[in-house]
Amino acid sequence: MRRAGDKMKNLTRRFGWMCCAGTALALLTGCPPDTGLQTEGTFFEPVEVGSFEVSREPRLRGPSRIDFGKLERGESASRQLEISNDGRAPLEIGSWALADASFRMEFPGFADGAPARIEPGQSVVVVITYTASGEGGQRGELLIESNDPKSRVWVVDLVANLVEPCLEVSEKELDFGSVSPNGSRTLALEVSNCSDGATTTFGYSIPLTTDATGFEVLEARSLREVSLEPGERREIEVRFAPPRPGQYRDVMRLSSNVNGGSEHEVLLLGEGSEFGCPSAVITMENTTRQGATVVAKPYASYAGRPLDTLGFNSQASSAEGGASIERVEWSLIKRPEDSSARLAPDSQSLYTSMFLDLSGDYTIELEVWDSRGMRSCQPARLDVQAIPNEDIHIQLVWDTPNDPEQLDSFGTDVDVHLLRAGGFWNAKPWDCYWQNLSPDWGRRNDPTDDPSLDIDDVDGWGPENINLNNPESGMSYHVGVHYFSDQGYGASYATVRVYVGGVVVNEIRRKRMTDQQFWHVLDVDWPSGEITTYDDIYLTFPQGVFPPMD
Repeated sequence: MRRAGDKMKNLTRRFGWMCCAGTALALLTGCPPDTGLQTEGTFFEPVEVGSFEVSREPRLRGPSRIDFGKLERGESASRQLEISNDGRAPLEIGSWALADASFRMEFPGFADGAPARIEPGQSVVVVITYTASGEGGQRGELLIESNDPKSRVWVVDLVANLVEPCLEVSEKELDFGSVSPNGSRTLALEVSNCSDGATTTFGYSIPLTTDATGFEVLEARSLREVSLEPGERREIEVRFAPPRPGQYRDVMRLSSNVNGGSEHEVLLLGEGSEFGCPSAVITMENTTRQGATVVAKPYASYAGRPLDTLGFNSQASSAEGGASIERVEWSLIKRPEDSSARLAPDSQSLYTSMFLDLSGDYTIELEVWDSRGMRSCQPARLDVQAIPNEDIHIQLVWDTPNDPEQLDSFGTDVDVHLLRAGGFWNAKPWDCYWQNLSPDWGRRNDPTDDPSLDIDDVDGWGPENINLNNPESGMSYHVGVHYFSDQGYGASYATVRVYVGGVVVNEIRRKRMTDQQFWHVLDVDWPSGEITTYDDIYLTFPQGVFPPMD
């Protein structure tokens, strides 16, 4: 049985390290006929200049149609579609439903069924399969009910054995924010042909000029009709240049040959500000590895590593016309799936920081307001990619549904293990785990070829990472997970990802485990990097006598 003292030592090691990173941040910050695309119905209302608030809503994004093509009787076809959350708040999925029994649905990697929540910046892959009962045309629908306030029920049309035009428009709304009368801002939407075999056309007439509405479709003067072949896409840019202060609202319509003639509407919103809007600037420093500094003015990218701590400040932001920066707001709009990363101490501090707990992509945005109440015309954005630089990187995270506060200091204890061939689980020297954090493998007394467990998380939900550089040639390494203690919270759902050379080569998500169970996940052979998946659950550590449980 694990001793409480050992656990507390590892816990102190984890949080002590993070406190050091916080101290580094303090040093950094010095803390204290002509149919087509057109604008219609000019809507201009001069009002007192105010500020556009950053939207804190979820936003579901996905295709509007999936085409299975031409199928013979009894023939099956599967299509993947990606449903993502492009908003600033978690997307809660109430239900996934197919309106026709001819189609079936599955979620690869989700052992417990359909996901009920998608975090900002994350996505879920859904596989829809259709088996033709005849050669006649077939229609169905995938209905996704969620808390997206702009689309409570997202409908994906499913068609098979039908050849007809299809037009998909990426945006339902373009919000340009605040722009001064002598300035402009351009946003883009994407139009695509979602048909499997038919040409789709759409066209637009000469649009109204910016003098009349503030909005202008670029290139529209030279185009009357656009023809898109199946799968072809086209980007359309719209510019907002307000002639005077006030609120602006208009509707853009695209007409196409779908269903003999149909329209898509895109709402256009903007605010003309009396003064030039302030500029948001992010200055980032990696406080784990001193000297790595990046400035986003307004955009930049940075490649870091898992377990780095990044510090951000907004001091380089500026305002025009004698105004000053009055308020800032940070947003973490993207993080890896299962990450618990968050900005600290809060979203409205001049300085903030973030711990890169998992490998993957993060995006941080900064909005600023000046002393007149004007918001920055566009946010500063920093894209961060945390890339493991080890030959083999093993990542474990888990979710415990019965634990209502998974980010507090009380929770379940699940452990990751990496076993070198020839050893026994839960035993030194060939199992790297919480009691054998950095064993001497490979060449004797040479730390460059030894594995290491970076974090032993004892209170849910991870991550726990094991890294190994310079693996032994001709060696197999076994990846396992042990549910050490449920602390009375019941079953947990474990996810394991394996990176080889910084690239994800295998992922098994949401494997249900109960107290004391052991999960033999997979083996990695070296130097081929070949993965052999086992996915076997045992009552406890297998010693050659415990058969896998069904």
